[in-house]
Amino acid sequence: MTLELVVVWAGVMLLLYFSVAAGRILTEKDATSNAAQDGARAASISRNPTTAQANARNAALQDLNHSGLHCQQPININVNTADFQVPVGQNPNPDNPLTVTVTVTCVESLSDLIAPGFPIPGTHIERFTFTSVIDQYRVR
Repeated sequence: MTLELVVVWAGVMLLLYFSVAAGRILTEKDATSNAAQDGARAASISRNPTTAQANARNAALQDLNHSGLHCQQPININVNTADFQVPVGQNPNPDNPLTVTVTVTCVESLSDLIAPGFPIPGTHIERFTFTSVIDQYRVR
C-alpha cells in the first residue's frame, strides 16, 4: 500500500509540475502576442517612422512589464515602418493598404520552475508578429 501511494504521489506531483510549466508558457505566449498587437497599433497611428518605432517599442515594453514576464535581456522588438515612406493619400495600390509590422521576441528562463530533484533546464522562446494598417487619416 505504501509503495503504491509513493508512486501515485510522485505521478501527481509530476503532473502538477508540468501543469504549472504549461501555464507559464501559455501566459508568455499571450503576453507576447498582446505586446506585438499593442506595438503595431501604437505605430500605426504615428505620424512618421521615427515616432512609430519609438511608440511601438514603448507600447510593447509596457505590455511585457505589466504582464509580469521576466524576459531575458535584450528583448527583441522589430518594427517594420517601410510603408511610412509612401506619402499620405498616394498609395500606388489602394487594394493593398499600407501597414506597419511589429515582431516581439521574448526569451524566458524556465530554470526557476524547480521541483525537488527535477529542474527544467533551458529557456522558452516566444515570437509573435502582428501587422496593423497605417491610419490613412493621420497627418505627417
